[in-house]
Amino acid sequence: MLRSILVPLDGSVRAEQSLPVAAHLARSSQGALHLVRVVDLILEGGIYTTLQAPYRQEILDVAGTNAREYLERIASRPLFQGLKVRRMVAMGDPVTQLLDLIQSSHFDLVILCSHGYTGLQRWAYGSVAHHLMRQSSVPLLLLHHQNTFTHTLTERPFQVVIALDGSPFAEASLLPALRLAQAWLTQASRTLQLLQIVPPPKEDEESSIRRYGLDIDLRSLALTQAQQYLETKRTQLQQHAPKIPIETQVEESQDIAGALLEHVQHTTSSNNVVLALTTHGRNFLQRRLLGSVTERIFGHTHQSLLIVHPQPPANAEQS
Repeated sequence: MLRSILVPLDGSVRAEQSLPVAAHLARSSQGALHLVRVVDLILEGGIYTTLQAPYRQEILDVAGTNAREYLERIASRPLFQGLKVRRMVAMGDPVTQLLDLIQSSHFDLVILCSHGYTGLQRWAYGSVAHHLMRQSSVPLLLLHHQNTFTHTLTERPFQVVIALDGSPFAEASLLPALRLAQAWLTQASRTLQLLQIVPPPKEDEESSIRRYGLDIDLRSLALTQAQQYLETKRTQLQQHAPKIPIETQVEESQDIAGALLEHVQHTTSSNNVVLALTTHGRNFLQRRLLGSVTERIFGHTHQSLLIVHPQPPANAEQS
């Protein structure tokens, strides 16, 4: 279950749109909410770095007081009545401070509403959500400010669509997605869907089959193997959650990211949907060379995403 949930806030109304979802999950899990306000002194202090020490301390004191008062106002809302709400204030670069906090604590989930700031500010200082997506060791529930389920938390069916590709790497999202579905109490149904997008066979692969005179339909074989794989995962996952229906779906497309988005957008017409994905957290050069389905989806959708960055075993050797 989700016993400890971290909610970063930047002081904007848009960022606060994550709060109803966070409160809903904490209440259903009987967990604690940790609200953190990171004060970015460069952004909020303006000329902070050019001032002499006494004036810097004054800015620190004022910014810290404002942040604490802000969190107190948030925590006093009726939305959080009966919940354990802890408040934290940090000073410095938001990405660095949040990653340090995530690394040093034991959170089960981070919930963030993307694009808390707008326009030039986001361009100048980067997207906190984007950095957390690449580097967070804790699953990240990323809500877009235009799609936060605020008015339909419990009325509409809830579904987590888990994107798989047959690799253990992608399977890292299975248990976090299951925990999210278990915690999302709703008056309607809750389901998990295991989805695999299978690219069609390459021309050289089919040519090789014909060259050796083999009677193999590569397309049908790939689709059948994908369906068998998903059924195996469904059976394994169902043992952890016998009361939550688990569906499987195989589709064919060369454009994996596009097919995932189209599938989820179609499903969203009647359900509250979260798309669960894993990410490599690749650096810039690797992303250019290898591409990233998760990063492409992140930049081209208003859908809610559950992003998991698989962690190496604790005793794994450092490369």
